[in-house]
Amino acid sequence: MRKAPDLMFLESTDSVGFTAAGISGFRDINPSSVVRELIQNSLDAGQDAQKTKTVVRFSTVTARTRDIPGIASYRSAFRKAVKRRTKENGPSDQEMMIVEAISDALNRDQQDVLIVSDNGIGLDKTRMRALLSDGVSSKGQHAAGAFGVGHMSVFPLSDLRYVLYGGICDGRWIASGHAVLASHDANFRDPTGRSANGYYLAGSKGWKHIYPEKRDLPQLVRGALSRIERSHGHGTAVIVPAFNRFKEKASLREAVSEAVACNFFPAVHEGSLEVVVEDGGESWTLTSANLTSTLREHEEKKQSRGYLTGQKAFFSHTALLQGELHEVDVLGGLADVVVQHPADSGTTRINLFRNGMWITNSDRRTGGIPRLHSAFPDHEPFEALILVSAQSAPDFHGLIRKAEGATHNRLDLKPLANEDQKRLRGAFEDIRRFLGDLVPKFSDQPYSPSDFLVFGIEGNASSGKTAGWSYGGALIPIHRRVSGQRSGGAGPDGGGSGGNGGKGLDSEKRPPPGRSRRPALPSNFTAVVTPAGERRKRIRIRCTEDCDDLELRLVVDDRADVTTDRLWADRVARIETAKINGDPVPPAAAAQPCAVRLGRLQKDTTTEIVVEYALDGEGVPVRPDAGLRVEISTLRPEHSAGDLSE
Repeated sequence: MRKAPDLMFLESTDSVGFTAAGISGFRDINPSSVVRELIQNSLDAGQDAQKTKTVVRFSTVTARTRDIPGIASYRSAFRKAVKRRTKENGPSDQEMMIVEAISDALNRDQQDVLIVSDNGIGLDKTRMRALLSDGVSSKGQHAAGAFGVGHMSVFPLSDLRYVLYGGICDGRWIASGHAVLASHDANFRDPTGRSANGYYLAGSKGWKHIYPEKRDLPQLVRGALSRIERSHGHGTAVIVPAFNRFKEKASLREAVSEAVACNFFPAVHEGSLEVVVEDGGESWTLTSANLTSTLREHEEKKQSRGYLTGQKAFFSHTALLQGELHEVDVLGGLADVVVQHPADSGTTRINLFRNGMWITNSDRRTGGIPRLHSAFPDHEPFEALILVSAQSAPDFHGLIRKAEGATHNRLDLKPLANEDQKRLRGAFEDIRRFLGDLVPKFSDQPYSPSDFLVFGIEGNASSGKTAGWSYGGALIPIHRRVSGQRSGGAGPDGGGSGGNGGKGLDSEKRPPPGRSRRPALPSNFTAVVTPAGERRKRIRIRCTEDCDDLELRLVVDDRADVTTDRLWADRVARIETAKINGDPVPPAAAAQPCAVRLGRLQKDTTTEIVVEYALDGEGVPVRPDAGLRVEISTLRPEHSAGDLSE
C-alpha cells in the first residue's frame, strides 16, 4: 500500500526555538516586502517561460482546518516543541506570541487561505529543492531575485508559519510544503531530536526528498493547480493557510495594489505584468490602463517602511509618462534613463529599477546609489528613472543584483569583489556625467519673474548690526499686531519695503513716507522658489557673503499697492513643517509658527528649505491672484525674549 504524503520533521541535533532567524527578518509583515518577493519570483518564472506578460493572481478561499495537508503531524510536532522549550529555558516573550498565535489558529474550525499563482515556467524537482533550501538558487544570472531566504518572507502571513507550494511544468504536477516550529523530540520512548523545519513529502531517502505528484496531491493544492492548468497550462502556486491578512486594517486589494503599483509600475506600464486580486467575492485587476488611477489612490502616502512611497511613486510614474527616454552606454550594454525636467515634485529624485522592480534611490538615508547621492546641487530639479534590464545591460544588471540585500531595496557594495565594486561605481559615474550634461544648472544671475525672487538682508533696526545668535533651525512663532505701518522686510527688489501711503484705518498714525523703511544691506542672496506640492514650497537660497542669524517667512502678496484704501498689514503664512537641507526642523512650543530660523548661512553655499504652510487670511479674504513672497531678514532681538510679537 502506497504511503500518503505527510508533514515530516527529520532527525536533527540542533536546538532551535520558535524565533527562526530566517523569519525574524520579516516579522513586521511589511506588505511591500512580501508582495515584492512573490511578484519578482513570478516575473523571473515568466521570463524563463518566455512569456511576454506575467499574470499573478492573489485569491482567497476558506478551508477546514482538518483539510490542511499534514495538519495532524503539525499538531503533534507543535505540542512536543512547546513541551521541550518549557523544559529548557522556557519560551521567550517573543516565542510566546508565536505560540499563542499558532494555538489560536489550531483552535479554529476554518482557515482563510491565500493562494498566489502565476503563469510562469512552474516547478520541477530541481526548482522545488532550491525553493526549500536556504541559500540555494536555481535561478539564472539574469533573474531578479534568489530562492532561499527570500521565500521565508511569506511565512509571517501564516499564523501557522506553514506554506505549501505546487507547480506544473512540462505537464507534470508537483507539490511540497514547509512548516517552521521549534526543535523537539520524536516521543518519550525515542528521544531522537527532530528539526524545527517540517516538509510535506511523499517520503525521503537519506537527505533526498520525494515530492508528492499529481495522484497524491491533497485537494487544497489540487484545486489551485487545476486552475493554473485550465488558464495557462503551467505555472506555480504559493498557498498560505491561516492567512492573517498582513495583520493590517487594509484590504487585500489595497495592500497588493499599493505594493505592486508603487514598486513595479514600469513593468505594469509596459504591459509585461498584470496582477489580479480576488477576495470576498470581488475581483480587481491592475493593468497599464488603470495604473495611473491606482497610483493616485496612494499619492498622499509619504511613508513606506523602506520602499518607494505612494507620493514618490506617483511623481516617478509621471516622469515615466512625460519624460524623455535616453539610452546610456554602461559596461558594454544600454541602460534606459528617463528624465523629466523640470520635475513636477520640485525636487531632484533618481530611482533605480531592475527588470521593472524598484530597487533604491539616490537618497543615502533610504537607499543610496553610488556616485549619485547629492550629485546635482547646482542643477535645476529633475526626476530620473534608471531602468536596467537583463537583456539590454546584462553585466550592469548582474552587478546590481549582487549588491542587493535579502529584501532587494538598497545597494551594498561591500560584499562585492574589489574589481566589481570599481566597475559598478564606474557605471553609475557614467550615468552621473550624462545627467550632469543633460540637465541645465541654475543661472548665476538673479532674476525675478513671478516665482523666482531675489532678496536682501535686513539689518537690526537700532544698530544695523546682526544679533549674536548661534542657534539655528527652529520655527519661530510671530504674532502680528494690526498697525498702520507695514513691518520692514526684504522686498522683491532686494531692499526694505516702503510704508503704505494710502488712506485707511489708522492712517493718521503712519509715519511720513520714506520713514517706514528699515536699514537694508546690499542684496546678498539669490532665492529660487518652486512648488513642491499643494501648500508646499521648495526654496533654494544661495549666499554671496557669510550671513548670521537669519529667519525666513512667507508673506501673502495680494498685489495691493500704496494707493489702496484698506489697511496694509503683513499676513504671514503659517509654516506647519519645515526641513533645512533634508533635516526636519523642530517646531517651537508656541502655536502658529510663521517663520523659520535659518541661523548662519555660508558664502557660496546653497541651502534648501522645504516648507508646508497654511493661509488663514486673518479675517480678510485672500485674493485669488495672491502670491507668496519670501522675506529673509536678520533675527529680531525680541525673538530671544519671552515676547515674540512685533
